[in-house]
Amino acid sequence: HFTWEFSKTTLLVCDIQGVGNFFTDPQIHSHDGESFSMGNLGQAGLHKFFKSHKCNNICRLIGLAKPVLQNERWVIGQGSQCQVRRTVLRSKRAENGAGRDGSTPPTTDIDWTA
Repeated sequence: HFTWEFSKTTLLVCDIQGVGNFFTDPQIHSHDGESFSMGNLGQAGLHKFFKSHKCNNICRLIGLAKPVLQNERWVIGQGSQCQVRRTVLRSKRAENGAGRDGSTPPTTDIDWTA
């Protein structure tokens, strides 16, 4: 659920398939169900994903919070570290001369433990 939390609940990339380091056929559900493809089920897709998702060591390792269902919508639970990581990434990109348009790729030596 990293993409959902990192995007501030605007989209979720799931059902990624592939072989080795070659990934194909992702499914993307957006908060409004209006973007991407016909497979974008919007809030229904998010609900289906989170009803079956079980946070694991990877979720905890990268600082994701457990999603919470409030008023029939999924929200980020307590303890998310994504805002911290987003700030670190933005800072590293600025150090490397990347503008808002992302014209320069970000560095790969980001300290995600910050």
